[in-house]
Amino acid sequence: MPGIIKLIFKDNYVQLELDNSEKLKISFDAYSMYKLSSGTTLTTECYMEIYEESQKFQCMEKAFNQLAVRGRSVDELRQYLKKKNFSEKHIEETLDYLKQKGYLNDFDFSMSFVKSKMKSGKSGKDIIVRDLYRKGIGRKIIDKVIRESGANIPDEDALFDLAMKKYKSVKDKENSFMKVSNFLRGRGFDFESINRILRRIKTDHEE
Repeated sequence: MPGIIKLIFKDNYVQLELDNSEKLKISFDAYSMYKLSSGTTLTTECYMEIYEESQKFQCMEKAFNQLAVRGRSVDELRQYLKKKNFSEKHIEETLDYLKQKGYLNDFDFSMSFVKSKMKSGKSGKDIIVRDLYRKGIGRKIIDKVIRESGANIPDEDALFDLAMKKYKSVKDKENSFMKVSNFLRGRGFDFESINRILRRIKTDHEE
């Protein structure tokens, strides 16, 4: 049975170094509960419980590290933790805790994501909706975010600038306006907005 050969106290956890070369991270609460000390030989039952505590702690630690880099949807974080081979139980417990504490919120995440896309002016509603789906956001949240953010109504000036930039690169080629239309459609803008912008470009071009 493994024994503890060293305890290392960090800012927010205790690391146990075992004589089988394992290193386990546990919370201070778990450390206090098990009354661990250097030189202790762990029973099989105690070892398994501490191992579970270590897995739970590391799952939460990985989640917080990811959120520190940037916001994530619930499903994005779930898929990331799965790739790190944490159990479904620990993953769902971690996600529930983070949602309860307000660290994970799909509506807030989606609204921030959409506003960022709108600010750049390079993505239309269809692309934004597609990207949110890919991040695991549900239909109801997507519909609400699109409606409340105004993403269903593109910024005409930003769209015009984007279209003009493309037009200048293809104006001397055959079917230049069709190329601009296809470009904007590929960026997720709707046909009505595209046609309105193309009419504006044609009018300016004719002048």
